[in-house]
Amino acid sequence: MNVSHFASFNVAGGIGMLCATLIQELSRRHHANVVINKGDRVAAAMSSRMPTGTPVIRYKSPQGVKLPAWVPGLRQWGVSRALSGLPRPDVLLSWSQLNAGPLIAAHRKFGARAIHYDHGSAWRATPSRSRLAHIAACDGVICVSHAARRMLQLRWGGTDRPMVVQHNPLIHPVRDSVVIEAPGPAVNRRWRLGVAGRLVPVKGFPIAIRALRRLVDGGLDAELHVLGSGMMQQDLEKLVEDMRLKDRVVFHGFVDDMPTALAQLDLLLCPSFRETFGMVSIEAAAVGCPVIGSRVDGLPETLEEGVTGLTLPCTEAVGSLTPHAGHSSISAQVYDPDTDQLRVPLGVSPALLAESVAAVLGDPERHHRMRVAGRQFVSERFTLARYVDSMTRHLQSMGAA
Repeated sequence: MNVSHFASFNVAGGIGMLCATLIQELSRRHHANVVINKGDRVAAAMSSRMPTGTPVIRYKSPQGVKLPAWVPGLRQWGVSRALSGLPRPDVLLSWSQLNAGPLIAAHRKFGARAIHYDHGSAWRATPSRSRLAHIAACDGVICVSHAARRMLQLRWGGTDRPMVVQHNPLIHPVRDSVVIEAPGPAVNRRWRLGVAGRLVPVKGFPIAIRALRRLVDGGLDAELHVLGSGMMQQDLEKLVEDMRLKDRVVFHGFVDDMPTALAQLDLLLCPSFRETFGMVSIEAAAVGCPVIGSRVDGLPETLEEGVTGLTLPCTEAVGSLTPHAGHSSISAQVYDPDTDQLRVPLGVSPALLAESVAAVLGDPERHHRMRVAGRQFVSERFTLARYVDSMTRHLQSMGAA
């Protein structure tokens, strides 16, 4: 099977790294791969993951000269020329790109089929004629979560194309070196809470800081570790100062080894306003760190409710929880798994988050069971081998014979 992958490889983000990993694994199974890069370069982290010699075609300049998008058929012609010197493609996999019309047309000339792989574009993009035409031109859709599938169906007016849900995998194996100690008394220790990800408004990190203030006022000795960097760092630091929590909040900045950092935590908090899937929840469970997060979009799909973690209802107006309620990262609509409908973004109450944290940490046996169950849950459902098996089946059934 010969697979073309259309994605942006300029920055080593989550989608790009997963794409590079899938290319690596498909190559090991003797499938040929071609990268069609939306950007003008390939980040070193992704280049090093892909097999040496993987062909790369620059979408905007497939022949080395930038081809203007406003000239009808020009980029289609350029990509067709570039593909003609490679093994005939069987399928084009568009990684959350909703503007692959010329690419799809170029691949059709070789008899290839096209698949849209949605990793959040159903939330971020606004439905338009060209984007709807992109989906209509595809032979199937792979969705990173049930929430993504419902978002496409409810917000984008549905689709008659075959749709399947394929959760993201844990790219690295579950670490055998993680030791989960037997539960001890919940006294005389400082609990380590954490939030992880880009410091952007959609993550709802101010909720965790406000919850920490309530926990400390209620007598729980706890601290919060902020794992990540981003535009909200100064806002969060000011909130920490206003809440008189400077001695209890640690900003770590960008974290290169996230599994090791997560393994040091007792609980990970994910109070997001929107979360297409929630990969960090899987990463935390894999190292024995239970998660308490928002019941929104695909986040509940990353845990077993009440067994490996908890999700909480979203009831609070976004503007009451973040100074950036109008930021572009907070989409106009989110998916509500309780009602199976779309709604406006809302946030978890800091009071409810604090109450839930205290309840879990106040019951050492329950906390221990969650830690053990989380590792088992990830080992059974989110391995890389299982993901590659499923993706191969999807590509063959939707795209290549």
